[in-house]
Amino acid sequence: MSNPPIKVIACLLVATATATVAFAAPQQVRETGIVAADVDVEVYNVAGSVRISGWDRNEVRVEGSLGEGVERLAFENDGDDVEIRVVVPRRRRRDPARQVGDTHLEIMVPRGASVSVETLAATITVVDVDGSVSMESSAGSVTYRGAAMDIEAGSAAGDIEINATAAGASIDVEGVAGSIMVQFTDASVRASSLTGGVRVIGGRLREGDFESVSGSLYFEGEIAAGAELDFENFNGSIELLIPGDTAASFDITTYSGTIETEFGFEGRSVEAYSPEQEAEFTLGDGGGAEVSVETFSGTVRVRRR
Repeated sequence: MSNPPIKVIACLLVATATATVAFAAPQQVRETGIVAADVDVEVYNVAGSVRISGWDRNEVRVEGSLGEGVERLAFENDGDDVEIRVVVPRRRRRDPARQVGDTHLEIMVPRGASVSVETLAATITVVDVDGSVSMESSAGSVTYRGAAMDIEAGSAAGDIEINATAAGASIDVEGVAGSIMVQFTDASVRASSLTGGVRVIGGRLREGDFESVSGSLYFEGEIAAGAELDFENFNGSIELLIPGDTAASFDITTYSGTIETEFGFEGRSVEAYSPEQEAEFTLGDGGGAEVSVETFSGTVRVRRR
């Protein structure tokens, strides 16, 4: 058999080299530092994932792998503040078409740390961190589980899931196209979404502000005495599932939908030839709690839990 032409051999070498680069092992990183128990930790990633877990050590530890095209991992620590940043070469920052590969970071922080995480397309998960928590992603999903008192989360395209166990927590969640799920024990909650559905389920709600344009709004839980709750939707349904012994005053309006309750109150027409309906009623002694519900074309349901 004759030897293959030089051009064929060259092409094979180029293909082999390309395959080697494509399947090269990602660069592994590991950083550690001693910190204060209430350290402030800031994290920035482009694509991939960030997972932060609380532990009972006054130490921050970072382990993970850098994606293709990432320059390095910056780790700055002065004991009270830690910054962890995925550094992208300047030419890639100027040209969005030059995408970088996924960077995956596993970060351990003291339980009492305050954490702020920002990503573009990376998912964010924070668990067992009890300081304030702020999470924001442009396209990735966002998840939190723990006893933080102050929680903020936002994502333009990803789903958001919050499970807050601290009594008196303040939760502020904002989405665009992804779904929102908030579970809580005793909290004040603000949740809004453009097209994604919003579900808020828990124990006692102290204050609440819920908005959507075309996604559904769903609340299940107890209404605290003196609470002020606002539900506003444009083209989606609103459903409240509350205990039978709830004490609160309700003011409900829908401009082209219907109002249904399991408490003996139904919507009535505002004008003879208008589709607008409203319902005003008080459950129990009112308890000083006020619930305002408004939707343009969706159905409003108040059900007994």
